[in-house]
Amino acid sequence: ARQLVDSALSCKTVPECFVLSTSCTALTVCGRYEEALELVPRLERLAADGVGGSSVYDSLVLLALRRGLPAQAESLARRFLARKPEKDASGEVLHELLVEALVAQHRCKDAAAVLLGLLEDREFKLVPSHLLPAVRLVQECKAENIAGELTHIRDLLRIRGIKTGEVRAR
Repeated sequence: ARQLVDSALSCKTVPECFVLSTSCTALTVCGRYEEALELVPRLERLAADGVGGSSVYDSLVLLALRRGLPAQAESLARRFLARKPEKDASGEVLHELLVEALVAQHRCKDAAAVLLGLLEDREFKLVPSHLLPAVRLVQECKAENIAGELTHIRDLLRIRGIKTGEVRAR
């Protein structure tokens, strides 16, 4: 882990954002939060400069989520979404992370609203492997009655041709 941090911090090449974001994500996934936090100032600088796009944003939001800071993750995700990320799988991951942050805060209706907005935006080229985990999180959310939202999500998934298995109202 130390070698990964050192090599990421010493990166001065054009794909610096890629090296930093993938290193941060790898450390986060492995539970090495302290080491990942060392990369945050550089990642935040890249994000502030508008460099790196979704991969930089995703790594910062994921780190906040995995550290148990869903409100911080939500704040970051909303800030980055306001910058209009790509309408493809990379932009979709940011929505998925926002849904996870909202569910972690027991805000099921807000999480469902994020999914509905994503599904209603026909420009998004949705990838089921990113979307379906977020749908399942909302489906399993028990903090609020969201049967109507789940029915609408299911209908939009069908219209978009995305097979989910069973997404049903609770």
